[in-house]
Amino acid sequence: MTKLDYLNAASDLRRIAYWTATGVNKKLAHLLLGNIQKEPHFKKYIQINTSLSNNLVAEELLMASRQLQAVGSKTVS
Repeated sequence: MTKLDYLNAASDLRRIAYWTATGVNKKLAHLLLGNIQKEPHFKKYIQINTSLSNNLVAEELLMASRQLQAVGSKTVS
């Protein structure tokens, strides 16, 4: 995985967090999150408890985004 892959995934997670908190684009958010979670390199950073309220799920998404961003900044392209 390249640095850009991690940073793009982190950006997608922030976008999904916004959509989750505001309650818009639910289908697209679910699809994007599913695609990100399928990637083996991201699995250990993205462990979201979707049984929580939307605001708490959005918070977990933002924390996962921050972790991916930190890993991406350490990755050599």
